[in-house]
Amino acid sequence: MPPSAGGEFQAVSQRGASPGTATVVPPPLSIEAQTFQFSGTGGDYFRIWIVNLALSVLTLGIYSAWAKVRREQYFHRNTLLAGSGFDYHGNPVAILKGRLIAWLLFAAVAVSQQFSPILYGVLLLCLVPVAPWLILRSLKFRAANTSYRGLRFHHRGTYRQSLGAFVGHGLLVLLTGFWLPMWVRAIRRFQLGRLSFGQSEFQCEPKAGGFFSAFMLAGLMLFVPLVAGVAVLVTHAMSTSGRVQTPEIVFFSLGFPVALVLLNALLVRPFLQVRLANLTWNATSLQGHRFISSQSFASYWRVAAGNLVLLIFTLGLYWPWAKVREADYRLRHLAFAAPDLEGFVGLATPDNSAVGEEITDVFDLDFSL
Repeated sequence: MPPSAGGEFQAVSQRGASPGTATVVPPPLSIEAQTFQFSGTGGDYFRIWIVNLALSVLTLGIYSAWAKVRREQYFHRNTLLAGSGFDYHGNPVAILKGRLIAWLLFAAVAVSQQFSPILYGVLLLCLVPVAPWLILRSLKFRAANTSYRGLRFHHRGTYRQSLGAFVGHGLLVLLTGFWLPMWVRAIRRFQLGRLSFGQSEFQCEPKAGGFFSAFMLAGLMLFVPLVAGVAVLVTHAMSTSGRVQTPEIVFFSLGFPVALVLLNALLVRPFLQVRLANLTWNATSLQGHRFISSQSFASYWRVAAGNLVLLIFTLGLYWPWAKVREADYRLRHLAFAAPDLEGFVGLATPDNSAVGEEITDVFDLDFSL
C-alpha cells in the first residue's frame, strides 16, 4: 500500500486582505488517494484456469477466445477502486476472428520461408506497416470493452501515432542500439497517454532520463556477471598454461547461460518491472488527477522469487496463484488521487460516438494473443 494511500493531500490557499483586516483562510481542499484493491483468490482463479485449459485443448484452441473473456472478466471484476469493480465486455467471437486472421497471417509468413526467400522477405516488409494497425485495433478493442461504474474507456490513438511509437522508435533501436529506453517510453506513452475515460483524457509524460537510468542499471546487472564469468575462465586457462579441460568448458558453456537466465528472471526483470511501473504511473494523470505507484524492488522481489520457486516445484500448477499474487501486489501499490471520486466519475460523461464507433466498427477485432 503506498504511503499516501488512505491518507490525504492538502492544498491550502490563502486570500490576501487589506491592512487592518483579518486574513480569511478557507477550509483546506482534501484530496484522498484511493488505493486499488484485488479481491480475487488463487483458488477461485484456479477453477477458471483449469476449465479454460481443458476446454481449449479439447476444442483445439477454439475455446481460447471464450477462455480469455472469462479470465479478463475475473481479473477486471476483482479489481476494485473505491469499492467498485471494473468490468470487461469483450465479445469472444470478435476475439476468435481476430486470432484466426492473425494466425493465418503469421502462418503465411512462416510457410513462405520454405518456398521463396524473396517472398518471405516481401511479406516481412509488408508486416512492418500492418503491425501498428493490428496493435492499434487491439488497444481500441480492449479499451472500448473495459468499463468502470458503467462508463467505458476508449483509446484515442491514430494509426500515424501507432506507427511512430512502434515502428519509428523501433527502427531507431536497430540503427543506434541505445534507443531501447526511448522505444519503451514511447510505447507506454501511446498506450496510456491516449486513453480516455468517458470524456476525461489520460496524460502520460514519463521522464526520459528515468528510463535511460533504469535500463543502464539493468544492463550492468547482466554485464558485470558476464565479464566476471569470462574473467574467471580466462584466469583459469592462464593458470593451467592454456589447457582448459573439456569438462570445464562444458560446465561453463552450459552452466553460465543458465545462470544468466536465472539472474534475469530473479533480478533484472523484477528490477525493470518495478522501476518502469513507478516511472510510468507516477507520470500519469486522468483529467489532472494523478496516479501514485509505490512499488519497491525488495517487496516485489519476494513475490516474484516466491512465484518462480513454487512454479518450478509444482510443475506449473501454481500459475493461477502466481498471477493472483502479482495482481494483488501491483494494485495494492497503486493509488488514484482525486478530490472527490464520486463527483469525478459523474463529470466523466460517456463519449457515446467514440465508444459506439469502436464497438460497432466492422473491423473491431482483438488481435492480442
